[in-house]
Amino acid sequence: MPQTTDRGFGLIIAYLVPGFGAILALSTLSPTIRLWLNMASSYALEAPDFAGVVYVVFASLGMGLVFGAIRWAVIDQINAATGIGRPQLNDALMEERLNAYGLFISIHYQYHKFYAHSLIAGVVYAVVRRETYGLTGSYDLIDGTLAILLVIFWFAQRNALKMYYTRAERLLSHTEEGLSMTNGGHHETTPTRPQSKPAPKTGQGKGQTAKGGKATETKKN
Repeated sequence: MPQTTDRGFGLIIAYLVPGFGAILALSTLSPTIRLWLNMASSYALEAPDFAGVVYVVFASLGMGLVFGAIRWAVIDQINAATGIGRPQLNDALMEERLNAYGLFISIHYQYHKFYAHSLIAGVVYAVVRRETYGLTGSYDLIDGTLAILLVIFWFAQRNALKMYYTRAERLLSHTEEGLSMTNGGHHETTPTRPQSKPAPKTGQGKGQTAKGGKATETKKN
């Protein structure tokens, strides 16, 4: 049950919320979207009906999935080219460490997608504002706040992705010292003790033995 809740929450923050932000921005240009949101020229007092809710939810989810493709094609490629590349993970360890890996996805990777998709939604909103007011139009506090948020979202998505890659690599990779542990340490390897070899017999000992053997034989004769 908690895993289902975490997946639903991850779906909402990663796709639905940024997609809904873009739908709100596009509603200023689209009468159809304004109809879905039960808007005319300003916010209406009545709540949207059920059909409007369904349209908005599916449109927001679809927009979020489009943002996911843009993130992969643009943002993830820039991250990889600037030092945040995907590590080599050992999938054979996935089954026994699935809970820990799922935790890293919930607390890092889902937030990386939220920040990256919100960054794209912010760019959409900026384009819509320039479409409305023109490139040379007046810039106000909203534009300044939006620019600051875009910068914050950019660095936040990089930090979340780096944390996810670092912790996942520690969990699902091998090193020369041993198997990597979740806390960044390694299993200590037990050195193999060399087997003790019997001391070789010296030539003097052989001679004494042989001499002793001759003396015995002479005595017997």
